[in-house]
Amino acid sequence: MVNMLELIMWSLVVVGLTEGVVTSPFLNPLRVFVYSKKSLRILGYLMGCRSCSSFWVALAVSYYYMSPTSNLFWDALLGSGAVVLLHSVVRANHAPPYPSP
Repeated sequence: MVNMLELIMWSLVVVGLTEGVVTSPFLNPLRVFVYSKKSLRILGYLMGCRSCSSFWVALAVSYYYMSPTSNLFWDALLGSGAVVLLHSVVRANHAPPYPSP
């Protein structure tokens, strides 16, 4: 059984790595290169999709570092959900106000 602090740390590692893969300007040339190659285009889509990338990042973190649920598939779903939830909360707090009618 994993305690809550380990689960939060695991989730933050997954969120950080996913944000790095999806939005980092440092990796932008790699994303453009991968997307431009027809044989690697699916990987380019995965690198541009936050929820897709977070599934695979969580799977890798669980395999190589720590598994909060002892099941890689559930870990990947948990990581993807954590990334999407945190991104939604942050985006909702920084959304521009609705235009007045």
